[in-house]
Amino acid sequence: MDERDFFGMQAQSGFIFQDAALWANQTIYNNLSIPLRILNPEMKKSLIDERINSAVEMFKFRDNLQVRPSTISAGEKKIISFLRALMTDPDILFIDEPTTSVDKKNISRMNSIIKELKSRKKTIITVTHDFRLAKSIADNIILIDNGKIVKSGSFDDIVGSENADIKNIIEEIKGQV
Repeated sequence: MDERDFFGMQAQSGFIFQDAALWANQTIYNNLSIPLRILNPEMKKSLIDERINSAVEMFKFRDNLQVRPSTISAGEKKIISFLRALMTDPDILFIDEPTTSVDKKNISRMNSIIKELKSRKKTIITVTHDFRLAKSIADNIILIDNGKIVKSGSFDDIVGSENADIKNIIEEIKGQV
């Protein structure tokens, strides 16, 4: 892939990292604006402001956007990472443990947004221990245990498995909810 193709792929993709991966030396506002400024360098500040304000309103994020990530909770960092990934309305989302450290009210909001993205035919590839999220969005699941693929298939195929090891893994995951 050459640089132009790589840039094109980035423009179509959003990444939500397990640890949020926010720039510590940048404000929340700047963290949210980075994808817009990189992919659309000519975008007017007023449009960037509008997109950011609309995004943070989805989660009722009322904190000052001029603070640095170190001043907000781990759950809030995850929400900001989630919103940053959505800034450019990507076709493909890569999500690593989206609901970890997020409170129940915001998990519900996040899951609703992910379901809405799926209904808009976005491709969503996620790693999750969130049983409800997997049940609500997964077309295909790959169950991995100790770095090895144990089973793949639909949600019903995985949950309906008669294999004792798979049943134990499913029960362990359900217990984390």
